[in-house]
Amino acid sequence: EKVIARCATDQRAVPGLGIHPWRVHELCVGWQRRLANRLHEHPGAIVGEIGLCKCARNLRGPGAKARVWQLQVQAFVQQLQIAAALGRPASVHCVKAHGTLLELLQRPVTSLGYQASN
Repeated sequence: EKVIARCATDQRAVPGLGIHPWRVHELCVGWQRRLANRLHEHPGAIVGEIGLCKCARNLRGPGAKARVWQLQVQAFVQQLQIAAALGRPASVHCVKAHGTLLELLQRPVTSLGYQASN
């Protein structure tokens, strides 16, 4: 809320709403709908910062890399779909995952099936 309030008072600042790849392991069921609703509430907001990060702290530990990496990919793709459905730009974070990022960006965004609803 502080960032959104700050951006409302400064035309040079644009709020970004999204799930950073370092936080995907904290997501709860329904996060996509909550994000889309927040974006509807703030029509000037972009989607972000979203992305892929192979250096994220949440990738450390037994089995974490395989589990959390898939969460990063899924969350990135879903947020990209939300951005496309709402006609919003996205701010993308990518560390040591450029090949995967390029592959995902080359896919049709509509392949994920997210539909914006008002």
